[in-house]
Amino acid sequence: MTRDPEAMREPVINLEVAASKRDAATSTKPFLVPMLRADPDLNLTADPDEQDPPPPPAVLPNEPVLELTPAPAQPPVLPRPATDHLRPPVLGSLAVIFGIAALFKATLLLGPLALVFAFLAVLGRQFSWAAIGGIAGLVALATSPWFWGILGLAWVIDYLGLGSWYSSFF
Repeated sequence: MTRDPEAMREPVINLEVAASKRDAATSTKPFLVPMLRADPDLNLTADPDEQDPPPPPAVLPNEPVLELTPAPAQPPVLPRPATDHLRPPVLGSLAVIFGIAALFKATLLLGPLALVFAFLAVLGRQFSWAAIGGIAGLVALATSPWFWGILGLAWVIDYLGLGSWYSSFF
């Protein structure tokens, strides 16, 4: 199969002949003449004057019209990350540790420490830790014979009026 080079050529349009046919055309006999225009999408050398203006946006009745101008860019507002995991309940956990340890050993030292740290944990809004530590500290002091002995001894000294003898030391 041989190819004919003449058949592969693009058609050549003679603009002078086309213009004469256009001028000779009448309203009863229209004649379509191919026109050469620069297409800005295909031809990068097209002037801006040769570009067609964009058609107006279609607006349906009773539909709100949105502005076509872009709004100025604003930085996105991100929610603040929760920082509760960055603030561990140190005061509350110390209250629990001292309160539970006071149930078994050194009640007179660890019981009041548990109550102090429970109070500080309440101020730090660690309520559940403060409740556990404070209750454990109170139970430890309430079951300690040493605590009641010292409390009772202080009451006996005050009741018998023997408290005046140690005030001269200070």
